[in-house]
Amino acid sequence: MCAMRQFSITRLEASAGETVRAYLSSVNNDFPIPLTQKVDLAEYAAKVLSRGIALAIYDGREIVGLAAGYVNDAIGLSAYLSVLSVSKEHRGRGLGSALVRAFEREAVSSGMERLMLNTHESNVAACSLYEGMGYKTDGARDEIGNLEYSKRLVWLTPDKPNILLSSAGRRTYLVDWLRDALGGIGEVHASNSDSSGAALVAADKGVVSPLIYSDEYIPFMLDYCSRERIGAVVPLFDVDIPVLAAHRAEFEAIGCFPVVAPDDFAKSCSDKLATSKLLAAAGIPCPETYVGAQGFLDAVECGETSFPAFIKPRWGMGSIGLAEASNEKELDVLCGIVERKVRKSYLRYESSSDAPSRGVVVQPRLDATEYGMDVYCDLSGRYRGCAVRKKVAMRAGETDIAEVVDADPRFERLARTIARLSRHPGCMDVDIFDVDGELMVLEMNARFGGGYPFSHAAGVDMPRALVSWLRGEECDPDALTVKWPGTYMKDMAIVKSGN
Repeated sequence: MCAMRQFSITRLEASAGETVRAYLSSVNNDFPIPLTQKVDLAEYAAKVLSRGIALAIYDGREIVGLAAGYVNDAIGLSAYLSVLSVSKEHRGRGLGSALVRAFEREAVSSGMERLMLNTHESNVAACSLYEGMGYKTDGARDEIGNLEYSKRLVWLTPDKPNILLSSAGRRTYLVDWLRDALGGIGEVHASNSDSSGAALVAADKGVVSPLIYSDEYIPFMLDYCSRERIGAVVPLFDVDIPVLAAHRAEFEAIGCFPVVAPDDFAKSCSDKLATSKLLAAAGIPCPETYVGAQGFLDAVECGETSFPAFIKPRWGMGSIGLAEASNEKELDVLCGIVERKVRKSYLRYESSSDAPSRGVVVQPRLDATEYGMDVYCDLSGRYRGCAVRKKVAMRAGETDIAEVVDADPRFERLARTIARLSRHPGCMDVDIFDVDGELMVLEMNARFGGGYPFSHAAGVDMPRALVSWLRGEECDPDALTVKWPGTYMKDMAIVKSGN
């Protein structure tokens, strides 16, 4: 039994047939097609209790919700949820999703790797619930209008025990932390298009991949994941994320979970202009963002903004092309310099989707305290926690010294809002300005960011939580909490080259 607000979830005994029958009879007409038109309730109750499982939510001594189904498919390892119901007067409290999660845990503990279910196309609330929890359907209806949904519950299996860090670069610390989280069951692999990436040496296996934008990249990654028994791929480079997100279905088809945001959100995060539009549409405060020097100057003339201004590549990460202008002359010169830097860097691939003059954005400089925030979500994109860092010193576009602080309610609310907006699994890195008490989002990086090591040093263990979820297990809630707030500094580690 597990506590849930004032409610509790209990697995019913085989002798509870009349209890199940009575509850189903009370909610019979709540279903688009009444249950009694499909089954005899007494026979169903007896069958599911003897061959499957039934979980009930109680409000005191009264059943107010039920999830029932079967977890005995020894060949296909697929569980089946045949009934999910919450009494009308208790809906809107999260009881349905709690029952589904509890049934998922029972399925995993019984050795199942997937959960299947059906719901009628007219049951919009149920469809929304399942889709929000990561269940997918191909949209096909049976003869009475039922949609079939399914969800993979376990990705790291005996057949696929390994994790691949793609575009791993120098992040040897993530190799070590994920290896510790795997606990000797599975390996950490690393890929990188540059053979000098230190993570290739630190990993159990390292491989040099084709360039991300080449036609060979995705076929290479799919082949590698198949051959090397990769159960999950975790990208660590912004450019990699939308490419992998666009091919999510192909990776999932080979039993490999790409830990990436949904395709549309991944594309928005890689484009600072699209990011600002997305945030504004969601009602999340963000700095005004203008395209090119002329866009900013037009806004200055209208009185919308003023110098000084920051010039940045519209696409990209780190410090490539970052500059500050204090007047119109500097703005024109620096925008031209940044445009040339973009054309000479890896950013030329992404910026080719628009005119060269639109590859640079300009934002007003704000007098603010700058923070970095990790937003942690499970594989379904459900919010699970956050960690907040006050940036003390920067180097090459990344935080060099940071103070890990307790997240006040403003940050917690913002983290939950971003999680709902993104449905991003894993760790998301968010840059935030505190402007006179108002939190403004500057950028969102849909990956482990350069600031995560500070959170880890302060007691967070997102790699361990991620491994737990990939194994279909519930993570220790303590893994996603800051335990030792304080100021932390990055150090250097030397790795011997494999050459």
